Amino acid sequence: MDPIITITATVASLLVIAGFVVALAAMRPRRRRAASGETEFLTRLPYTRAPHLLVSDHRALFVALNAAAPDDLAVLPHMRLSDILHIEPHTTQSECYQERIRDSVLDFVLCDAQTTMPRLV
Repeated sequence: MDPIITITATVASLLVIAGFVVALAAMRPRRRRAASGETEFLTRLPYTRAPHLLVSDHRALFVALNAAAPDDLAVLPHMRLSDILHIEPHTTQSECYQERIRDSVLDFVLCDAQTTMPRLV
């Protein structure tokens, strides 16, 4: 068998196993310190679902952009700039450049509906 296929299959298997481990760890009861100093067990994680991904103004713009965009473009809200821009390999001080864009979030990105290649930011 081709060594590349074997390596790919091994990596895929390890990723699946890692996913199961993470899922199992997320399902087990959590401990936290109560105000009294005693450890208490949480039956579920202390998160709730956000009621909306977009506030009303952004939701209205999102609807308008989707209506105006051609069928071959998709509108993606709240994209991290670091998901769109990558630092070129072998750049000196690449950490400095990455830090400049790390926390930047774009309101909307228009991308190719088939390939998700960014077209307009």
